[in-house]
Amino acid sequence: MSRIYSTYHCAACKQSVTQSGRALECVACLQPLCSRCNSSGLCPTHFAMLSRQHQEELQRYYKEQKRLESRINTSGGLVGGGVLFVIIAIPLYLAVYLSFIIALSLGLSLMVLPIVYVGLVRPKLARARLDYRSILRQYPVLGKIKWREAGIDVKTEERYLRMEIPTKSASRQPVEIVYSSIAATTKPVAAPKIPVPAKKGLESQASNKISAVEQSNQKDSEEIYKALLGEARNDPNIVGFFLGGSLGKGVFSEHSDWDVCFVVRDGTIDEYKAKYPRYKYPGMELMTQTVSQFRDEAAWGSPDAWGRYDYAWITAAVDKTGEIQRILDEKGRIPPEHVKGFVERQLDTYINQFYRSLKCFRDEHGLGARLEANVGIECLFNVLFALHDRRLKPFYKYLKWELKNHPLEKVPYTADELMNKIKRILDDANVETQRDVFLMVEKLCRDEGYGYYIDQWDGAPGQPDFVFMRTFKQP
Repeated sequence: MSRIYSTYHCAACKQSVTQSGRALECVACLQPLCSRCNSSGLCPTHFAMLSRQHQEELQRYYKEQKRLESRINTSGGLVGGGVLFVIIAIPLYLAVYLSFIIALSLGLSLMVLPIVYVGLVRPKLARARLDYRSILRQYPVLGKIKWREAGIDVKTEERYLRMEIPTKSASRQPVEIVYSSIAATTKPVAAPKIPVPAKKGLESQASNKISAVEQSNQKDSEEIYKALLGEARNDPNIVGFFLGGSLGKGVFSEHSDWDVCFVVRDGTIDEYKAKYPRYKYPGMELMTQTVSQFRDEAAWGSPDAWGRYDYAWITAAVDKTGEIQRILDEKGRIPPEHVKGFVERQLDTYINQFYRSLKCFRDEHGLGARLEANVGIECLFNVLFALHDRRLKPFYKYLKWELKNHPLEKVPYTADELMNKIKRILDDANVETQRDVFLMVEKLCRDEGYGYYIDQWDGAPGQPDFVFMRTFKQP
């Protein structure tokens, strides 16, 4: 039998290439490549668009695909050999010694075993292809790839993909498939009822500006989330499961991704990290921790303590021990033993920045006055939120939502009034606006038992510096 060869020019290095089988192609642009320029299925240009971590993961998944495909091809050869063995070798060799039925049975066994092996390997190959595609879908420029699955039974491939992700129905297409998301064959269903403090469904909060494609992708993610939630509820080693980020807080936009967190029993982490790799699905980040790791995550004073607000206003969807929600609630606030020192440090810095801003105005340094005032804004929010049941200053994208849904009841301003004063300070560091806010903070701190610290400040009441902050007029 003659072998089929392809002759073409590599789009990257322009060299003429002759190889058996069809040409290698970049899955993003479908340009022909030589084996040297083939970077895990991508041309060098598109491969360079990936991060270093994703490049390494892509290479691993690509090698896994090729290894499994080689096994399937080898098994196919064994099946063909088994057929020849049944037709020719067995009857001639064994007919003299055994009955024809026994000889035929032996030959059929040689045929069936490779077929069974292929059946076991193909789901792994589908999983490897799925992981490979999920990496590329992290990048918008690679998001509309036309996958050419030459030589693969599309219906069989779709069936194995559905074994990994439950679906309601599948759309059948010819050999060339366009995957818009990881569950492209999934028919959108109703959004999952994700428990959030605001007690509002995701669909009721969705913006009307979301395009039809984005809605379809969101539906796919919701379906995957429902499947993961079901697995968490039924797996005895998964003791906690929750949705973090903006979706977990009940804040939804077309840019929201899915931060899904698993908390597993100590000693099982390797198994579940392998089962739920971080970037298994596009637009979704899976984080897996043991109970001990979850307790220590973002500990106060640690380098990652800045991320504690991620846990604020999050409700655990699965909490089999009752400990997960308690840990979430505590992580979303300042530890009781650290509140006093935290408020004192932030209050000191806020007063100091207010003082420095006024001195800049006095010395006719308008830009310096605005910069000093802006630095003090973060400390101001830290003080205000800490004095309200140990709350953490929110990430600023959540500030308006936080003030509206969880108002600062001890502050004598409405949410809009406070935001307008902050805007005015950011715009031009207006002295009267700064002083009005400072006097409000002073009264609040005295009411909450921090008057002693204000009195200990270098410019205590009656001293020149303190009088200066109370009486200075903007030029």
